[in-house]
Amino acid sequence: MSHKAPIHKLLKKVWLGVAVLIIFAALCSSVFRSLTPLATHYKKDVEHHLTQLLGEPVSIHSMQTGWYWFHPVLQLNHITIHGKPDAIHIKKLFVGVNLFKSLIHWRIQPGLLYIDTIHLVARKKGTQWAVDGLSINPQVHYAFVEHTQHLIAILAPQERLLIKHASIDLFTDNRHFIPIKNLNFSIVNHGMNYKIKGT
Repeated sequence: MSHKAPIHKLLKKVWLGVAVLIIFAALCSSVFRSLTPLATHYKKDVEHHLTQLLGEPVSIHSMQTGWYWFHPVLQLNHITIHGKPDAIHIKKLFVGVNLFKSLIHWRIQPGLLYIDTIHLVARKKGTQWAVDGLSINPQVHYAFVEHTQHLIAILAPQERLLIKHASIDLFTDNRHFIPIKNLNFSIVNHGMNYKIKGT
């Protein structure tokens, strides 16, 4: 009986800790979801930031807050990049933070970037590849390189990058057409060591 009492007390403490964690998670979830009306006020700011980042006008149909597994996320719905000759459409874009690391470091830590449903058309022009909807001006090649490095700097710290239901039409110099359909992949970052998985 003497051995059972300490085990019983330990189990009680474990269950109490689990209950506190569940209540805390539910509270965080409710608070974060309630921020959706506030997020809609910043839609123009997000559109402006993405426009500056991509160098093309960007519009977002709607925004909301929510959760993706353990990541609180800002969900952007039906994003359009109004480039030439054709616009690029993204059905959903989730931008999440790592809540645990953010609390430890006391600043926002990137956690998740998830793109759901996108179609791209890429064409080879001379020695360069160009994507329809994202203009590349050969006169400002160095600016383009700097722009690309900036995008990589944003993507690199993400804990998890997910792309689902993507397709790419590749057109080569000799007019060969290579369709890539139903591309899904994930990149998981473990301390700047990346594990890539895809189909």
